[in-house]
Amino acid sequence: MIDYEKELNERQLEAVRHFEGPILVLAGAGSGKTRVITYRIAHLIDRYRVNPYNILAMTFTNKAADEMKKRVSMLLERDYGVFVSTFHSACAFFLRKYAHILGYSKNYVIYDDDDSRKIIKEILQTYSKDDSADNVHRYYNEISSRKDNGQDILELREDSADVSIMKAYQKKLLKSNAMDFSDLLLNMVKILKNSDEVAEKLSSRFRFILVDEFQDTNRIQMELLLLLLRSHRNICVVGDDDQSIYRWRGASIENILRFDSNFEDAKVVKLEQNYRSTAAIISVASELIQNNEKRHKKRLFTKNPTGENITFFTAENDAEEASFITSEIVRLRNEGKRNYGDFSVLVRTNAQMRIIEEKLRFSDIPYEVVGGIKFYERKEVKDIISYLRVIANPASDADFERILNVPPRGFGDITLVRIKEIAQRDKTSLFEASLKFQKTQGFSAYLNEFVKGAETALAKDVAEKIINDLNYRTYLEQYYKNDYLDRIANVDEFIASMTPRDGSEPLTLSQFLESITLMSDIDKASLSQKTVSLMTIHSAKGLEFPVVFIAGLEENLIPHFRSVLDEDEIAEERRLLYVAITRAKEKLYISWAKERFQAGLPLSRRRSRFFDELPTGLFTFLPVKGLKKEVVFEQKQKTQESDYRVEYYPEFLKGSSLENDSPFKVGMNVSHSKFGIGVIRQIEGSGDEMKLLIFFERFGYKKLLPSYVKIL
Repeated sequence: MIDYEKELNERQLEAVRHFEGPILVLAGAGSGKTRVITYRIAHLIDRYRVNPYNILAMTFTNKAADEMKKRVSMLLERDYGVFVSTFHSACAFFLRKYAHILGYSKNYVIYDDDDSRKIIKEILQTYSKDDSADNVHRYYNEISSRKDNGQDILELREDSADVSIMKAYQKKLLKSNAMDFSDLLLNMVKILKNSDEVAEKLSSRFRFILVDEFQDTNRIQMELLLLLLRSHRNICVVGDDDQSIYRWRGASIENILRFDSNFEDAKVVKLEQNYRSTAAIISVASELIQNNEKRHKKRLFTKNPTGENITFFTAENDAEEASFITSEIVRLRNEGKRNYGDFSVLVRTNAQMRIIEEKLRFSDIPYEVVGGIKFYERKEVKDIISYLRVIANPASDADFERILNVPPRGFGDITLVRIKEIAQRDKTSLFEASLKFQKTQGFSAYLNEFVKGAETALAKDVAEKIINDLNYRTYLEQYYKNDYLDRIANVDEFIASMTPRDGSEPLTLSQFLESITLMSDIDKASLSQKTVSLMTIHSAKGLEFPVVFIAGLEENLIPHFRSVLDEDEIAEERRLLYVAITRAKEKLYISWAKERFQAGLPLSRRRSRFFDELPTGLFTFLPVKGLKKEVVFEQKQKTQESDYRVEYYPEFLKGSSLENDSPFKVGMNVSHSKFGIGVIRQIEGSGDEMKLLIFFERFGYKKLLPSYVKIL
């Protein structure tokens, strides 16, 4: 029997014991939210005798879902098979049964971001449009945003080139019997809306629904939940509005802020006791987040010891900042108190990683970049995946096109053009067309033998045979002489990944393809005790480390320069810093650099406005010589802001804006219709002849004349 009273605090127990009806659990950082969800599932089964078949728990990463399953099984001392899944995996599972309602077959494939961008690029080329990475990214984001807001791309009525391109993309997916990530959610919602039978069946089955990380849900996910609640109102959502940091990818903080308004009889339980961090770290985080106005009022506290002060380091430049981080890792490890896996270095942008990686390598510190070059996106791994996808779903033209001449077998551009002509004439897939083209019949017939048994085939068996039959390892050795050993090792690791390490049954082809496509960066990270973890703050969500370094507490980094003109964006940046701080368990370092290289030029920086919201009485400032400069900064901030800029901006970046009445100032954030938000770095001349040197993150430096170009 589980001793709930002994193992849970008063507030946790209140949330676990709640039976029917809606409940909102506001779980502060490190307050035991996963514990509450798992104990609540166990309590429903153990005390209320709810059939495990009637419980659905959803979260955002496979890692979190697996952890939840394991904890429930440990509590109940057996595996009851509770349906615990990510939103996307759950929808993918149901769509295998119901996708035919929308015209898909059950063996549809799921395209990842890279696949989707490749298709968009091809369509842009067909339309003779700009196919640059930036433009492809723009279309991809627009398509995803519309789908996440419940819009069917093929039903858009706008008559424009942009809509035509988006529709061409969606038609390509349908022809290939493929869905992208956003389609998984949107298509499931469409089925639930249009089929009372399916909606009633799923709603009746899942009598109790639990949602983790509710603050990260978007509009379409909320709609999905409401449709599943059509026959009852038993929903428990757990989350923390103070950790809502995914607005940029569609998450709506309003879902959690308005939950108790949308469900007027909802029970609200606040978990405010932190079990993870020292009192010093919690005090700093709590003081910071109180500055956000749109939030559920709560305040973290802990019974843990005060612990060490937060170390605040002021670096002369980004190289010195990186050197300080690596030297502290070496020092603490040499003292015998830490493993490399105890350390995590958090940055706001990927661009900050280069210099830190350089210093880590120089110091012989093993590290892992979480969210860097993903294993499943490496060329040699993607090749084998494309073979498996074509076998599982011959309609996937993008995958067939990739493998047609890999390894090289004499099928060039002319061959592909001929196959496309046949496919267009007969309205079939490229694979079907290749079976009719004499030159490619042998290769296609070989693949077709796999296709016939694809439904029951094991992924590992198919992959090994393909690799061996095609002498793929020999191909890598011949064509990639500089790094073929690494590439072959990646292929071997890929094969090894197909064997479940928990003793469960081997995965079928479709099961394996689905599992790797729906993995998040965190799912793919090893987070070994033998390596330092280097990642963006967004990637660190949900993780914790004994020692955390937050690098780059500067204006235009935290908060990011794209956020400084919007109060809601500033609030999200503050939440992002809050998340970063609360990843630390025992020791926290925060640093900033007075000068940082961008686009090959040294640019002066300003310390983040968020520093002024932190209780610096809990800080130890380094280096000691920098204390006087910090005092000078505080004094000048209270007098004249331009004085501060004169002192810290290098001579070549100072402009005449400091001596005239121009509305533009060096260091000012401005907005341009094409290039977005940028920072003025230099001003030349005055009046109609004035020129502004502006740094735009995505476009680099641009010299513009405000008399000719509209700059806000």
